[in-house]
Amino acid sequence: MYGRQLEKVARGLQRECKDTERMRLEALKPSLLAAALAAGSLFAGSTHAALVGFVADPEENSVLWAEHVGGGVNRDMTFDAGGAFGAHPTGTLDSAFYTDLGVTLSLGGDPLSTPTVTFGEGPGDTGLSGIQSPGEGAHAASNYLAFQSGDPHTLTIDFASPVLGVGLNVVDLFGTTSNLVIEAFDAEGYLLDVFDSVDLNFQNVDVDPGPDVDRRLNNVYFMGLASDEANISAFAFTADGNDSIGVDDIVFAPAPAGGSAPSVPEPATLALLGAGLTLLGLTRIRARRARRRG
Repeated sequence: MYGRQLEKVARGLQRECKDTERMRLEALKPSLLAAALAAGSLFAGSTHAALVGFVADPEENSVLWAEHVGGGVNRDMTFDAGGAFGAHPTGTLDSAFYTDLGVTLSLGGDPLSTPTVTFGEGPGDTGLSGIQSPGEGAHAASNYLAFQSGDPHTLTIDFASPVLGVGLNVVDLFGTTSNLVIEAFDAEGYLLDVFDSVDLNFQNVDVDPGPDVDRRLNNVYFMGLASDEANISAFAFTADGNDSIGVDDIVFAPAPAGGSAPSVPEPATLALLGAGLTLLGLTRIRARRARRRG
């Protein structure tokens, strides 16, 4: 009899212990969340400074980007004779053409349809559907990097020294069906942020609405991003292959003279935020996929 009573007492104590542990964990949740958020704020203020994307205002993106980064913008990567390095030859992209600027260009994707340097005003497609935008004007005839439709390709720009911001002109985008993505990475290869293009038509645009149709092809759409400190070591531009486009006039803002290097967070901070950053990345990827399916 005493054995059964002791057994009941033991089971009761076990349940009480489990309940106490559960209550303790529930009570700790707010503290753990607060600690994670505090660490996240510290992290964002150190290595991963805030990035701003300039993609949402198609008629003023480049102006807003230039105002944000301030003076000292390098505009030599035009692929044309007017640049400080002369004209890039038409044909295969020379990754080392701008190494004197501390910049290396590389292309990823199907080698059978790799983008090439081409002379002209742009692809000149004539799509009419979707919401039209004149962008920042027509692209003048010049050398540009031509992306053909059919296969996704990525242009990666690596910097010998971290920069404050990067941007480029996209020519003749049909954003109704095509999606472009720009991404920034720090010196360790960590993704700093990613921004998508707008769903607008920059192709066959009526620039003078009225009884007389005045259509203009090859309109320019600027896509750029900028940080509040020089921590961008690489920039990636990806086209999904649903549209023929051009890329031209790559610009970047070097670190200001005498600027300090980004501070590095404590290892414990990095470990604490690792899982959170992974979840944020997965959420962003799922959202982008959902938008494309829609």
